[in-house]
Amino acid sequence: MDFYHGLALSQEGVDISLSGLLSIDGVISSGAIYEDDIKRLYPFPNTLMVLKMTGEEIYKYLEASYDAWIGTLSSADEPLLLLKSLSKADGSIKWNFKNSPANFDSAAGIDYTVDVTRPSGSRIKISGMADGRPFLPDAVYHVAITSYRATGAGKLLQAAGINPKNMEDRIVVCGKPFRDILREILASSGTIVPSRMSRGTWSFVPADLCTPALKAGLSLVFGTPIQAPYNTREEIFSDIEKAGAVHYMYPENLPRPTAAPKGYKPFYISHLGRHGARYALGSTVYSDLMEIWEKANENSLLTPEGERMFDAYKSFYPSVKKHEGQLTLKGQDQHRRIARQMVRDYPDVFRGVTHASAVATVSHRVIVSMYSCLGELEELDKDFEWEADYGYPYQDYLLPDIIDKPNAWPASVEKKYNKFMADRLDLSGILGRWFTAPDSLVTNPYKFCYDLHTVVSTLDNLDTGYPSALYGLFTPEERYRLWEVFNYGGYLRLGMSPEVKNVRPESMSVLLRDFIDKAEEDMADGKVQLRLRFAHDSTLLPLLSLMDVNGMGVRMTDPYELENYWRSFDIPMACNFQLVFFKSKKSPEILVQVLLNGREATLPLQIAAPGSFYRWSDIVAKYTPLCSDK
Repeated sequence: MDFYHGLALSQEGVDISLSGLLSIDGVISSGAIYEDDIKRLYPFPNTLMVLKMTGEEIYKYLEASYDAWIGTLSSADEPLLLLKSLSKADGSIKWNFKNSPANFDSAAGIDYTVDVTRPSGSRIKISGMADGRPFLPDAVYHVAITSYRATGAGKLLQAAGINPKNMEDRIVVCGKPFRDILREILASSGTIVPSRMSRGTWSFVPADLCTPALKAGLSLVFGTPIQAPYNTREEIFSDIEKAGAVHYMYPENLPRPTAAPKGYKPFYISHLGRHGARYALGSTVYSDLMEIWEKANENSLLTPEGERMFDAYKSFYPSVKKHEGQLTLKGQDQHRRIARQMVRDYPDVFRGVTHASAVATVSHRVIVSMYSCLGELEELDKDFEWEADYGYPYQDYLLPDIIDKPNAWPASVEKKYNKFMADRLDLSGILGRWFTAPDSLVTNPYKFCYDLHTVVSTLDNLDTGYPSALYGLFTPEERYRLWEVFNYGGYLRLGMSPEVKNVRPESMSVLLRDFIDKAEEDMADGKVQLRLRFAHDSTLLPLLSLMDVNGMGVRMTDPYELENYWRSFDIPMACNFQLVFFKSKKSPEILVQVLLNGREATLPLQIAAPGSFYRWSDIVAKYTPLCSDK
């Protein structure tokens, strides 16, 4: 749908697009697009029509559209989609949509929700225009529809109170065929990225009711239930430290990656690494927490459990005081182990004189991580040569300024996030275990619990001992739920969420350009065999989301389902993303093995050989359109 709406919204003067789904299961692979593909992408010879419609008419139009394909829910066990069943000759039952999907119109250019608990005619709630302007029922908007819909097909215009036979005074533009619009876009930009063509978001609410009901209906129609790639709750409860999210420790004892196809040998590695294990982040996080514990003690506001936890934190505090954000010895060792693994797994890269070029952000923990890796490589390879630098020139693409700017979340998303937090966390119950009057001590309950959970999550990062009682601050269920909220917030900030402007992933397009250009340059002149970059989790998460590594480019609006698709603990301390280049004397084709944390990772491309091997030419073709020079 992003694609169909995007074609309409690309035309000058269009405020809103109303369109149905022209193909349910059509697929066009990434790569070159031919004339036959254009006909498959847009299977009907429709032309663009732009009409004047009031906000109230748009409300009525959308209400009629959703009435044609969903019912009203009171529980998740009820069907959401309107379906019909047909008995086949063999006695089996085939399910299909009750009405034609061609008339299941949605809108773009506005932000709205569809409340599945509301009766027919009262489900749509429009929060505003996608560009931030208010949406007003009595305002007039320029609305794009298809020539098919303009004939009155589907009776949606009629439901809005518009007579298709008497629209002369409404017509703003009788436009071009949609296929011609597509050809023009391809001619001017050379590529299309459907997820970036549209604007505005919509979703069914409430998610806890409609998500399982929607999945059940789709599985009946299409035959196979939609399976999530992970069972994250089970995974976290089998290793509770994963609830620490990005504070999770780097895996040990990693297996060797799959060998390359016969005749291919590695000759070049392009690497992006996160700093290693560290103390809790935040300039005064340890002292801020200590201040609250001490205030509670001085004012006799501690429960018996609170007294026990205060004693534990008080004995722990001197060992971490003023160490916030600093790299630990464990963090240094993580990068030494990664260096050893590179030499172990790809010895051909290190035969003869091997030259490395390394850069880092201005962060001390990142700089020390870089030199730890280089130092170990120097120990392992006696003819190893390297040059390294750090500073603000590299910050521009390793950690753009946009990373540190506050998110422009729409008010509806902020409300949704807060509702999810309130649903998942009993903050008053948690604080009530430690304090008799939490409200007099803690002004921001979530921040206090989040900071305290960060302290617990980084205990494994530390070189010194710590009171085991600190692990009792939160139950496993509470840690899991704190992770859920953190993960959703991280996805909104750093992932490809369709609910917000994807400024973080898109800012990584400069780094993506660096990966491609430096690889081409290094392979051409042969001067560098190891290209190393050192940065942060807030670099890796958006870059991997932009590239859709291991499916991290997923676009979701349901926070209750997100955990099984996008997980922050997949970016642990010392996380690294590597492209290992292979060449053969018998073939000009360069192959690239993709690794995340030393394990084979996937790209949304056809593999060239088992073991996550891809053609470099395919990688360049896929990602060059996403690159930026700014």
